[in-house]
Amino acid sequence: MMVSLRRRRLNGQCNGRSSLVPLCSIPDSNVPHENPEHSGRPLGTHHIASASLKRQVEIEEEREMIASPPVKKQKIQIQIDPEKPMEVHSYLMKLKEDNKLELGPLQRSEEMSVKEWMEMCYPHIFGVFPQNPKEFFQFSDKSKQNEFLYCQYWLFLFEVRNIVSMDYGVSPDYVESLGKVIETLEMQGFDCRFMRSEMVLIGNMMKKQQEIMLAERDVIAKRTVNLEKELQDLAKQKRKEELQYKGRIEPNKLPCAALEQEYVEVILERHKKMLASKEEEGKRLDQVLEKINQLH
Repeated sequence: MMVSLRRRRLNGQCNGRSSLVPLCSIPDSNVPHENPEHSGRPLGTHHIASASLKRQVEIEEEREMIASPPVKKQKIQIQIDPEKPMEVHSYLMKLKEDNKLELGPLQRSEEMSVKEWMEMCYPHIFGVFPQNPKEFFQFSDKSKQNEFLYCQYWLFLFEVRNIVSMDYGVSPDYVESLGKVIETLEMQGFDCRFMRSEMVLIGNMMKKQQEIMLAERDVIAKRTVNLEKELQDLAKQKRKEELQYKGRIEPNKLPCAALEQEYVEVILERHKKMLASKEEEGKRLDQVLEKINQLH
């Protein structure tokens, strides 16, 4: 009995209220403090508010950077001889394929010159074909002078895009208007040699198209002559059948020659229309080539 009481007292000293309680540790500057965000202890209201505010500011800054990223001047290392049509054409077609000739609405920077701004926005044009336009018209107001130069740069870009977008169905008047714009730009100091080189290659492509068109026209013309001869023979055969089977043909029925004649007449009419269309196309191509030849 006495032994059991002694054991209880010993157990009470180790496990009871008199058990040792760990003392609070003294802060040491060499020991890193525990991050309250990673600990299991709840955060204070002030800490939560400041953390959420900091995160909100970071999100707003990221949105501003995405909405208006810093514009960097691109350096184009490509060298194109503006007087070599094949080089110019290959480069411009690549720009067209990559959609780098699309002209988007851009607000001009007042802190940069017009020349620097356009070179930065369209390096694939002005980096390869550098421009140094002169002040053709003098304005007393500097802002008006810059605005006029800005419009001339846009006219230059539109001219490049219009030339690259030309197809075989272009009209002579359109080519003539392009030539007038090139002359106007050159008077203001723009270097349009690469545009003229591109027009030379377009002219060569037009000549190839003209050769194809002339070959098609000759085929249609020969076929038209044969159809006219066939139609004459069918008319003679029809009259012969009418005399041969006079009074023996059933009502509402035509001789074989008459049916063939109607069919050939329809085909012949279509060939005549195609031939007239080819003739008009030939005249248009002649006029287009004449206008292109005037550019060089």
